[in-house]
Amino acid sequence: MIDQTGYDRMLLMNPSNYMAGFWATLVHEGQSHVICSNEPTNKMKIEAESGEGSAKVRASFHDKGYTPLIELEDTLWSRNKPILLWCHSVKNTTDQVIRDLRVYLLMDFDINGPQSYKDDMGRYDPKTGHMTVWDKENLHVQLASRPLPDSWDISSPVKLKVDETHRDLKRNLEMGPRDIVVGLQWNLGDIQPGEKAKVDVTIASAVGLGEVSGLTQTAWDLFDKKMR
Repeated sequence: MIDQTGYDRMLLMNPSNYMAGFWATLVHEGQSHVICSNEPTNKMKIEAESGEGSAKVRASFHDKGYTPLIELEDTLWSRNKPILLWCHSVKNTTDQVIRDLRVYLLMDFDINGPQSYKDDMGRYDPKTGHMTVWDKENLHVQLASRPLPDSWDISSPVKLKVDETHRDLKRNLEMGPRDIVVGLQWNLGDIQPGEKAKVDVTIASAVGLGEVSGLTQTAWDLFDKKMR
């Protein structure tokens, strides 16, 4: 991102060794599963295509390496504005109902890069459903979604975890200044064979809370035009 003074600010520095992006937990044939955003290739078959300012990624998750379980599809768009539009869907590719699907978006923004990531602050607004992260230099990032999240979390990177036993985020409202990761959770319920469940997300970045909130509204206006 280039700010108003022409300064090149680093924004997204997600760790590659643990979490970033969409995760899911679900119950199939009485067994709990966790689907990570960085599953190994023996569990996840990935196809990708790109266009002008857009990308689409399809990932087929295989239980035990061979049985098709779900198909994840991510469609993203960003062009000429500090805005990302993101549509995430989960399709039941089995012949049985998938129970209690919960989807998570986990992001470690590390605003302004490694030299200043320990001054990041995060706040969730339960009225608007906005998760906002900023630093002492006033660079803000805001996550928004449709539908609104059912749970959320702001935590240190090593403490925010999702597994078969701990399937709900903690719903704390604020943390920082420190190194933080943020998470949103949607409880999408039971998914019938062949059906899809989806979540729409916008990510906007700007200097100041007022400007980033305005960009979030701009992002939703663009979403309805670009992501039909």
